[in-house]
Amino acid sequence: MTLGGFIKVSLTTGACIVLVACQDEQATVVETIPDNDKCVASEFAKFIGQSEDVLTTVDLPKRHRIIQPNSAVTADYIETRVNFLIDKSGLIEDVKCY
Repeated sequence: MTLGGFIKVSLTTGACIVLVACQDEQATVVETIPDNDKCVASEFAKFIGQSEDVLTTVDLPKRHRIIQPNSAVTADYIETRVNFLIDKSGLIEDVKCY
């Protein structure tokens, strides 16, 4: 190995050692919400197929709507609002963000 090659390897190795030494001992895990689930609808998906009455037994987010069949709703898009879509028989058909 030439002197120039030895210096490059030494500098690269030294930089790696410094970077490893500067890391925290414990990594922080950051949970991110998927872009299409900003209202955390996935937390309520377990209620799909159940009676809408189950919604009275859980803490719902401040921004939510329970949408009955053929009911009029505003067209405003609020990505953090949970929408519970109820079918004709009173069952939760879907849970979506909008």
